Amino acid sequence: MSDTMQNQEWLPGLVYQFQLQADGTRTFTGLSGGCRALLGVSADALRADPLLFEKLILDEDRASYLAAMARCTNDMVSCNWVGRLWIEAWHDIKWVNLRCMPHRLPGGGLQWDGIITNITQSKLLEAELLNSRAQLADLSANILMVKEQERARIANAIQDDLGDDLAAIKMALASLLKRFPQGDSALLAEVLYVDALVDRSVAAVQRIAGDLRPGILDFGLVAAIGWQAEEFQKQHGIACKFLANRDDLALDTDTATALFRIFQEAITNVSRHARATQVAVRLLNGANSLRMEISDNGCGIRATDHLKPKSFGIRGMTERVHSLGGELSIKPLPNGGSCVKLRIPLGHAATPKQDAGDTAQKA
Repeated sequence: MSDTMQNQEWLPGLVYQFQLQADGTRTFTGLSGGCRALLGVSADALRADPLLFEKLILDEDRASYLAAMARCTNDMVSCNWVGRLWIEAWHDIKWVNLRCMPHRLPGGGLQWDGIITNITQSKLLEAELLNSRAQLADLSANILMVKEQERARIANAIQDDLGDDLAAIKMALASLLKRFPQGDSALLAEVLYVDALVDRSVAAVQRIAGDLRPGILDFGLVAAIGWQAEEFQKQHGIACKFLANRDDLALDTDTATALFRIFQEAITNVSRHARATQVAVRLLNGANSLRMEISDNGCGIRATDHLKPKSFGIRGMTERVHSLGGELSIKPLPNGGSCVKLRIPLGHAATPKQDAGDTAQKA
């Protein structure tokens, strides 16, 4: 068996046959020709020291190897282990995948037929891909943060500059109307028209600034979501019930803004696509995490909706949650409708400013 394997240079990796006799004797009864190429040691060296392979395993990975082989031996099931070896011949670390199947031998011994393959390149590519994804996620989170900061800056500029100018115009018109000559109804009508135009402009400035950065967030996330839920109900005629188990939460600005934007996007999707008549929102601060749930009784979301190339709203919500180290799920409900659930760790949700006990706040 050993000679047959050793002549099969074409075999991928290292094909082996290992036996453990009832008296504790360990022997490699078969080794293919890929031994030196994979492990940096000869087949003779491995036969002379059957525990040599185990000695090559990095200390950090040896426990997982021993545990995998113990399960394989005790339960007589196949073993599939991935770990790192230190190859002394090349002073290098190599990732390998070991797969083997145990068989009982006459006399109480065991035999493993297995193969060890080099997966270093795929592991390096995997690490590079994960690193690229992490960098992309960081970039996306930074873009969202900068976007919100720029929105806040523009909102403040609009309110400070345009708002102040419009307020000054309004005061000037009020002063002018007090001294306006009697009898010139045509000119008076024009002044009143300008006054009404200023009122509309003030309302527009407040609306635009609010869309860019809702000032209600200055009063906390709970107050902001409650206000937005009421506005949503007024604008769309869809009942929106809000429940929170805290009066307020001590959140940093970026976290509160991100959660508020996720809530806005979720109810915007409801108004556009769900054909719902009711929305229920829950904000729950637990022992280890902050959770938010937005459910509706509409037509429900399909699994393929997540895969649409232009599902930027869902992607935006996902990126915001991931930037907070949390988890997001969007699923259809059994009785119709959809539910958006998110959870962020307590590190992003500080101790509540004011504990309202378990009494829910209703919007």
